[in-house]
Amino acid sequence: MKDLYACDIETTGLDRFTDKILCIGVYSPSHKFVFDNTTQFSEWLERNPRAQFIFHNGSFDIGFLRHNNLDVRHRWFYDTRSIASILTPRPDKLGLEFLAEAYLGQVPYKLNRTKMAEYSKSEVRDYCLKDCELTYKLFTYLEQQLNNKAHVFSDNWVMPATKLCSDMEYDGVYIDKVGLDRYQAVAIIKRDQLLVELREQAKLAIVYYHELQVKEVNKQYREKYEKAKEKTKDQKKCLNRYALLESTAVSRLEPFNWNSPKQLQWLLKDYYALDVSNKDGEDSTSEAVLRSLDHPVCQKLCDYREIEKLVGTCIPALTENQKPDGAVHTHYHIGGTRTGRLSSSAPNLQQIPRLPELRSYVQASTSARVLATIDYAQIEVRIIAEITKETELINAFKDKIDPYSVIAQKLLKINCDVRDIKTKFKKERDVCKTAGLSILYGTGAAKLQEVLNKELNKSYSVYDCKKFIEEYRNSFPAVKAFKQKLEQSLANKKVYYNLLGRPFSILDNEMLYMTSLNTLVQGSASDMVVKAALMVKQKLQELKVDFNFRMLIHDEMVIELPKDEADLLVTEVIVPTLTTELAKDLQLTVPLDVEYSIDRSWHKP
Repeated sequence: MKDLYACDIETTGLDRFTDKILCIGVYSPSHKFVFDNTTQFSEWLERNPRAQFIFHNGSFDIGFLRHNNLDVRHRWFYDTRSIASILTPRPDKLGLEFLAEAYLGQVPYKLNRTKMAEYSKSEVRDYCLKDCELTYKLFTYLEQQLNNKAHVFSDNWVMPATKLCSDMEYDGVYIDKVGLDRYQAVAIIKRDQLLVELREQAKLAIVYYHELQVKEVNKQYREKYEKAKEKTKDQKKCLNRYALLESTAVSRLEPFNWNSPKQLQWLLKDYYALDVSNKDGEDSTSEAVLRSLDHPVCQKLCDYREIEKLVGTCIPALTENQKPDGAVHTHYHIGGTRTGRLSSSAPNLQQIPRLPELRSYVQASTSARVLATIDYAQIEVRIIAEITKETELINAFKDKIDPYSVIAQKLLKINCDVRDIKTKFKKERDVCKTAGLSILYGTGAAKLQEVLNKELNKSYSVYDCKKFIEEYRNSFPAVKAFKQKLEQSLANKKVYYNLLGRPFSILDNEMLYMTSLNTLVQGSASDMVVKAALMVKQKLQELKVDFNFRMLIHDEMVIELPKDEADLLVTEVIVPTLTTELAKDLQLTVPLDVEYSIDRSWHKP
């Protein structure tokens, strides 16, 4: 028999490496306590061995407590944030204040969490207890809602997933900052060289743009002078003053900004007379538009943007978030996206590009350990085949035929044995890997035209692409019929359940065509990966292996293992668990497959 309490901590800030715990609150309808330090809390725990805790976003609280030598993971019973993510129609709004108002009708008073040290001790203690009380009431409400549902995503599944993510957050992933800094320095040189080349290619345009800026400044100060001279007797002095102001303004004009969409639109549309309209007919300087334009400045600009993102965003996301223990500790969010996909922030690991050289600086914690990177193969197409029962796709997987080759043959009518497409028509196959899925999800002819013409260097018309799409969708009748049924079900009932039972809603009926199947498939894929990770975790624990889950990113998991055991563990334990055993557990018709790599650093399988 357990005694349930809501628990919350207040801290001087959000970083457990630099901030301190101010107090720890514990609440039940019959008891409430506030402890000023972990020693007092630890003594209370010894006196109350049956105490189990309800947290809201418990990863934060438990991380701080673990860092202060108090591990209460075994007492973590429930997390209201994670459970709310399967019930709320707004997965992006899972804060305690929002949920308390939305579900309980209570508007809590707020203190600035990043400035807690500025409040009085009594204010902080009172605030902590009120958060505990709200958390307990929210738990009661959520439990009632779960019990009233005929079919819900099991909270018995969500809590192990939440705890797994909490451990990954706490353990983090190690990076070689010295190596990354060198890598960034080289990348900055390459970026700056690209800027030099861009300026050289567009030097006449840049000179002309500066002349236009100067003319605009001249016009503005001429107008200001004309107004001012009417109010002064000394017009010469007035003229000299505005001439000086004008000269100063001209000297302060900034050089052409290659990161400014407005200036790039002028360069491409007004100066070079290029069509910069996107598929919606709006002017844009997006990568898709730039890559569709046959102009040397556009191609070099794409290269510049890619490396600018690397040095300005991707590398700093790792180096600036490295903590004193040498690791980067991201924050995982269970069900925090529209599709229900697992996401992360500070840094967002999902946005780290799959560049082998960049990944090489993400490493195992010691030389005696390695990173096993396991990636599910064609997981979205496999899920589409599973949920729609599309015979041709199911047979392709059973016969070990590349599904993207099947899609390429259907979409582009390639006259070739489907087993040879991957080698003889690799580019077409790779293009259809993305385009084919997008069409099944609901993308239109304009977008397909943009992709095919850019990637295959063809001149397909919108009419051609409309015909491609119609014939392609008709060639997968089960997918087409299922998608229509799914849209109707969501429009009528407003709720559907993914492959693992997670409910989701699409409240805007106008969005159903483009997002319904995509939400179902991506949410199922993410939950499947998390479920698989939990199964692997259990197996490795039973074998008493010294392991750490380091990352879950899209369809990929990264596990740190002892170097001398890694090969055997991956081939004999992890791969069978992720494929045969998971398929059996979920009663899948379509077989699962993974690719993997084992190395000192994070490599793409």
